[in-house]
Amino acid sequence: MKITAYESLCNLGNNINEIYENAIIGNSENFDNLYGFFKEGKVRAGKIKVELEEIQEQKFNIRCNKFLLKTIKLLQKDISILIEKYGKSRIAVVAATTNSGVDEYEISKNSKHYEIGNPAKFICRYLGLNCYYTTVSTACSSGLIAFSTARDILNNDIADAVIVACTDALSKVPIYGFHSLEVLSEKPTMPFSKNRSGMNMGEACSIFLAEKEADTGIDILG
Repeated sequence: MKITAYESLCNLGNNINEIYENAIIGNSENFDNLYGFFKEGKVRAGKIKVELEEIQEQKFNIRCNKFLLKTIKLLQKDISILIEKYGKSRIAVVAATTNSGVDEYEISKNSKHYEIGNPAKFICRYLGLNCYYTTVSTACSSGLIAFSTARDILNNDIADAVIVACTDALSKVPIYGFHSLEVLSEKPTMPFSKNRSGMNMGEACSIFLAEKEADTGIDILG
């Protein structure tokens, strides 16, 4: 299995190149202090501030899917080539998310919003795919399990290619979860430093195109 194309969106940038440039210079301007989650204290978190397109089909109109839509459009040319190469019935989708649209559900009361499978189904619907799709939600390991699942799909000849997508919006569920573990920091995170005081959460979305038979690409060896 090879990764033949990829793109990403997060608070550090609107595409993979912007994210890299801001990360390499240590730009932390796109982190905010969020209040109202706890009686005392704040949450330092990275929120995506780029304008997001509304999704017309209301059951899919959640923040996580809006991230996916924007990232899909960054990869539109590569995805079109993939569809032309394999056909819509031979491209599977594996999505990874922690919370899907659980926060939106509190307002909308639309039960489709909190379904973990919503992001994968949205990708299939938007691209018109009719192959296998699933969503993985195993907390911090979700992204890795998504790639493992994609590998199994390809090895078992269920599909010739897999769209692997990971998306998460800031939500009370993971914020309260990490807060209960006492690992959130009000200061910029400093991994590996003796002065580290915890982590900063952030929103992000990444999409990878994985193919079973490809001449070039990034090999997944693990």
